[in-house]
Amino acid sequence: MRNENIRHSDKVMDLWSDYISDNINDLGADKWLILEQIFIASLDVGEYSIAGKLFTLIQGQFSDSNRLKRLQGMYMEAREQYDKAEHIYSKILENDPVDFATQKRMVALYKTQGKIADAVSALNKYLEVSCMDFEGWMELSELYLSQADYEKAAFCVEELILNNPNNHLFHQRYAEIKYSQGDFELARVYFSQASKLSSSNVRALYGIVLCSQKLAASKSKSKVEHVSIARKAIVKLDDQFKKAKSSTQSIHEAAMNSLLDSLV
Repeated sequence: MRNENIRHSDKVMDLWSDYISDNINDLGADKWLILEQIFIASLDVGEYSIAGKLFTLIQGQFSDSNRLKRLQGMYMEAREQYDKAEHIYSKILENDPVDFATQKRMVALYKTQGKIADAVSALNKYLEVSCMDFEGWMELSELYLSQADYEKAAFCVEELILNNPNNHLFHQRYAEIKYSQGDFELARVYFSQASKLSSSNVRALYGIVLCSQKLAASKSKSKVEHVSIARKAIVKLDDQFKKAKSSTQSIHEAAMNSLLDSLV
């Protein structure tokens, strides 16, 4: 699980109980990495006594490292002692302003407390020095969306598209934001690009239909064109559902018929 970067805290704790707790000294070269993973898992499942025991072991090996302090901050977060956690993280960043892992913990801490403005500020600072972190840009976009700040959310996704133009999900996300802003023409362009990059992207195809529906309902002189684009997307949607042999095929067909009727 550790090598695959998968987080299954319950399974990790089962391994701790069934084997590792009585065989700590048999863990080999990865001993401390494994104990750190178990420490984090114990916080996830609320096993704070185990977390305390593991922290003491790790502390004996790494007495004053930023990594150890960060684990202490995570313990405080788990116990909802947010002021203490923030103090620990702030002290780390005073001495090492580009400690990326601690910057990200600070963002998580603010989000947990619902301090969205502080989370946005902290994440912006992080991205100033780690601009290639795609997950960071997407998270910042989501934070802006939670505040209905569509322009800034769109800017974040533009950064993602600029650095990874072949990711269909980034094009889809940008289209969704533009749809929310009422820019149906531009939204359809990006939904179409997402569909070209991934022909199985059903969400993008639905986006094309909905944008075309909005455009056809306006006083546009190109209603026939919009209807035609929508019909082509509906055909592709139908093909996708037939390939998937979905149990909801009848529901899908009813929805497609309703969309077709709305275009007339």
